[in-house]
Amino acid sequence: MPRSISMTQLSQMMNSNPIIIDIRDPYQFAQSHLPTAVNIPYQTLVMYPERYLNRQDTYYLICAHGGESYRACMMLEPSGYQVISIVGGYSSMRYRY
Repeated sequence: MPRSISMTQLSQMMNSNPIIIDIRDPYQFAQSHLPTAVNIPYQTLVMYPERYLNRQDTYYLICAHGGESYRACMMLEPSGYQVISIVGGYSSMRYRY
């Protein structure tokens, strides 16, 4: 079962510069995103994780509502990637960036 944290927990970690990957489509990312997030769409990330991830770092995956980030974590964890899903995704935010 993939690990997950809330948006509140993520916001409390921002001073430690977590690696945030926004897995939404580029047009959604362009509309709004967390300031430090990198956009790697879901399909690209799960098909070619070795291009973007290493097994030493921890990655925080965010999507619109939390479902896709959870599914991505389910697919990536068995391969040894340290990934954490953000529960509720951007829909759980009070403010838009």
